[in-house]
Amino acid sequence: MINIVELQERIKKFGNQVEEFNETSQNGGTLWQMKNEIADYLRAAVFPSINEKEAIVAELESHAEKLRLKQASMVPLKNEVADEAEVLIENLRITIEDGFYAKLPNKESVSQLKVTIDEIYNCFKNGAWPNKQRRANAWENFSAIKNRIKEEEDKYFVAIREKRSEHSKQSQLIAEELIAIVQTAHPDVAIEPLIDLQSKVGTYLVQFGFTEEALNWLLIIPSDFAQKPLKAKSEIIRGVRKFVIDHKESMIWEDKQRIFDTIDLVSEAMDAAWEQQRIESQKKKEEWEERKKMQAIKQQEREQKQKEWEAKQKAFLKVLTDKLEKRLQDKKTLEQIIQAKKEYISRMEGRITNHQAYLKTCEDDVLDIEDKLQTAWTVDFRDKMVEKLAKRKEKISSIKTEMETFKKNIQSATKDQEQLSIKLTYVDKSIDEIQAKQAEVTKIIEEF
Repeated sequence: MINIVELQERIKKFGNQVEEFNETSQNGGTLWQMKNEIADYLRAAVFPSINEKEAIVAELESHAEKLRLKQASMVPLKNEVADEAEVLIENLRITIEDGFYAKLPNKESVSQLKVTIDEIYNCFKNGAWPNKQRRANAWENFSAIKNRIKEEEDKYFVAIREKRSEHSKQSQLIAEELIAIVQTAHPDVAIEPLIDLQSKVGTYLVQFGFTEEALNWLLIIPSDFAQKPLKAKSEIIRGVRKFVIDHKESMIWEDKQRIFDTIDLVSEAMDAAWEQQRIESQKKKEEWEERKKMQAIKQQEREQKQKEWEAKQKAFLKVLTDKLEKRLQDKKTLEQIIQAKKEYISRMEGRITNHQAYLKTCEDDVLDIEDKLQTAWTVDFRDKMVEKLAKRKEKISSIKTEMETFKKNIQSATKDQEQLSIKLTYVDKSIDEIQAKQAEVTKIIEEF
């Protein structure tokens, strides 16, 4: 039981909360429960006079009436909030009905979708509803739609990331080829690698969907290289720059910048080379013999390098041949072991079949001996049958034990066979790789 002062404090607190109650409040039920509790305390309380009790009761009822009127005035507003939320949810459902992200929406559409979702959230967060059931149903529908959007969004952005990753990889591959040919077009680099790389780069870039027309800058004939190497290299460099500009969407910014940086670096050397060529042209007659001598030396160096390279390649080819022989022997050994395992498994299975037949015979003998025991006339005959029955059961147990051993042996052999097959696969793969490398090295040696 509480005293009158505490009771008045509770009524005052109840009145303050009623004053604060508005359309965004969610505590209407709590306030009515609070009012009922105070009424219970009033009925049990002892007052100095009937007038004082009536005054306190009147104050409580006044606050309750105010709460009742507030709630009554809010019913249309609650319906308005609920109607708005349900319309927004239905519009959202229609928007994603045929798959929102499957239609590849633009930035504005995605932003509008998020605005609609935020508006629905605000209806639940800041608005009062006519009843809990209607709010729960709306929230359930909204949650289901949100989950579907989230699933579509996740798949959509995974696809975008994969596409960007693929584009980045392709960009890097293209950039490496273009940088390689620009570096090879450096005036200090011999012309032969550029001639060789010219066709290879063209063939390589075609696989990315570039047309032959887009790769015309790679069609400079070898005679142009020989007669006017700087001019041909300059055209290659200009061709690379124009190709990157014309197909900028095929590469990411970082790769394009790497290409342009390489072009700028080689262009500086190319400018210096052009200047040097002009100087050399003026001194051509005086330096002709010296140039011939230097060319002969360089040719000898190139030939020596080529001979050394060929010797290294042949030595490498010998290593590959030895390695291939070892792998082939490994393969033969593994195949023999696998075949032995197969035969061992077959023998074990045959033994199991034989044991099963023998087990059936023994079990039939047990049944026969047990029948004879039932009709035994003499003690000696009965003892003889008991002893024979024990031996037969012991034999059955021995047969079952051996069969279990055979099954375990089969399992072990099967596992060994699987592991050996895996090893054989690796050996086959290694053989294929070595043979491919042999063919590649042999082809390179023949080409050079």
